[in-house]
Amino acid sequence: MFSFRTHLIVCLSLFAALIGMAVIGNVLAASGVIRPPRGAAQAIAVGVFLTLFLAAGLSAIPVMVKLVLGAQERLGHRDAPLVGPLIRHQGAIVWAMWALILAGVAVAAPSMVAGGFFGSGPQRSAGQAIGQIVEGPSLGRLVARPDMSVADLTRQSTLAIDTRHADTTMAGGGVFDFAIPGSTLVFPHARYYFITTYDKDHTRVQALNIGTSPHKMPRAELEAADADLRARLVKDGWLAGHEVYRDDEDRALHGGATRGPEGRHWLKDGMVLDIERNRMDEERPGEDAKTAGDWIQYIEMWPRKDYPGIDRLVFQPAGARY
Repeated sequence: MFSFRTHLIVCLSLFAALIGMAVIGNVLAASGVIRPPRGAAQAIAVGVFLTLFLAAGLSAIPVMVKLVLGAQERLGHRDAPLVGPLIRHQGAIVWAMWALILAGVAVAAPSMVAGGFFGSGPQRSAGQAIGQIVEGPSLGRLVARPDMSVADLTRQSTLAIDTRHADTTMAGGGVFDFAIPGSTLVFPHARYYFITTYDKDHTRVQALNIGTSPHKMPRAELEAADADLRARLVKDGWLAGHEVYRDDEDRALHGGATRGPEGRHWLKDGMVLDIERNRMDEERPGEDAKTAGDWIQYIEMWPRKDYPGIDRLVFQPAGARY
């Protein structure tokens, strides 16, 4: 093993490179100098970042071991019955911890590849894959839909739900998966939930607001995420809704059109799902409205009978473009 000073320099250098790579990449992407890598370039970028992340983590182990046991040695505990053997075998401790971590990586690697971690999915970006490394473990799965009982929600979910204020809202954040009962839809790495119950029946869910984006994203990536979700909704049997402009005044406000576009409103089994978005940064003077901004996707769900403006919507099988 090297000296504590050498290990500390290596560790700090690796962490500096890790942070610098992320910062410089974000700055260049935001300025339009580079675009998010795709295909083989994406797999290489994720592989490099993961390797650097792993190396930085491994480099911290000898620093911590030498820091703790070195302090014990300076206190004169080298011959103590419990601490003494640890001080004399610092190298063995470090190698054992390295072996344990690398064994875990070896076990996880096939699942990461099979699950598209390195970009096999058509809509997966390098930012998403890198974000999965640093966002931390999933807190569990939230299983919920409109008109579901709060008791069934907590029974079917592995995510810990605080129901003490279910007479108003149930809310929380973190990293979790969201699943809709009665459908095949699962939203991995959702970030927040906001659930309300009926005013006159606090034992049943009325509406949900779920932050489905694992991270904020540029406009082009948001459009791709929305298109991917629309395709999943069609495959799962949801009907696409569009607004109908029923009178002359309404049609005049919409340039003479008789109906609005599809894609935002969806219906299945008595529940309406809206695909929504929220901008996370400030508008800048002179920006291109079609490409500017950092965005997140979220969804809202309501019972059809309570959906605001349901009388203005018509639902039917989605257009061929989905």
